[in-house]
Amino acid sequence: MTTMATSRLAARVKPDTYALIKRAAEIEGITLTDFMITNLQAAARKVIADSEIIHLSLEDQHRFADSLLEPHKPNENMLKAMQDYQAIFSKK
Repeated sequence: MTTMATSRLAARVKPDTYALIKRAAEIEGITLTDFMITNLQAAARKVIADSEIIHLSLEDQHRFADSLLEPHKPNENMLKAMQDYQAIFSKK
């Protein structure tokens, strides 16, 4: 039999919060631990996903797409930066 490594998670909550969570677990027909783990995982995944997604307005979406489809010509500063880059990194 393979044992799975686990970590302990403990929290102190007010009695009314405990009763609320326990009641919800009973309604779901699962243990308090399973209820907490399931819901904490879902909440954690949502927080992580929300932090990794960039939300753009419709106008910003169009501006972004336009910049990809029709990029601007490099300005004087960009041309100088490209020349400097070539001068530094093309020497071997």
